Amino acid sequence: MPDQFDELLRYAWAIFEASEAPDTDERLQGILSLRELARTSQAARERLREFIWDDDGTIRFHAAEALSWTRSLPEDAVPVLCAVLSVCNERGRIEADRAWAGVAMGALEHYGADALPAEAEVWPYLYAQSDEALRRVAIRVIANLAPVSSASWTILCLLCRHEDGGVREQARGIMKSDGLADAGSLARP
Repeated sequence: MPDQFDELLRYAWAIFEASEAPDTDERLQGILSLRELARTSQAARERLREFIWDDDGTIRFHAAEALSWTRSLPEDAVPVLCAVLSVCNERGRIEADRAWAGVAMGALEHYGADALPAEAEVWPYLYAQSDEALRRVAIRVIANLAPVSSASWTILCLLCRHEDGGVREQARGIMKSDGLADAGSLARP
């Protein structure tokens, strides 16, 4: 798996190096069409899976994001989304990369507990920056992981006592609405 993830990281870096192929726009339009079709078509989901192995990192990323809307094929899509967040974190340029990070985390949110491999890549967005929108989606991803990860469970509990009132209220609201507070002993693996 480390060799595969290293390869994914290379493709993710290519996204930020803006070396898009000339036909990228046309293929992105195709992915957007497939995203809608994938809701009802297994064939469309399989075609998106093929795009995850494309030579263009941008195409890979958008195919993974499109699959997230159906919560299908997480074993293929989540590593791509994780690699993009990893590169965003390594670059340390929150403002410049906020759109990529936001889309990646939104897609991970769709996957729920299946996004567990990306857990550590999401954590920096809870504290290391001031973008409230990114922080909010990161909290939702962590909340989805809390039932299957003791680390995310602990972080969610700590967020309930966060100094920022908005963060604190969001975390508390999630704990109440999702019934996580009552499932605390079950949530810790």
